[in-house]
Amino acid sequence: MIESYHGHLKMDHLWVREPASFSETRELLTEALRHYNEERPHSSLDYLTPIEYEKKKQEEAKA
Repeated sequence: MIESYHGHLKMDHLWVREPASFSETRELLTEALRHYNEERPHSSLDYLTPIEYEKKKQEEAKA
């Protein structure tokens, strides 16, 4: 799973915008992680984002 994340990090973020400083790198990585967890659907999670998948599981547990 981490290999997939690293691949998307490089292709979608680092190769698109090369950070010029450490603080820019930190901002880029923070945004990449947010995007990966909140916006990007994952095939292993039935094409839901991790946030959506977690909410779905919590709702199912309540039912």
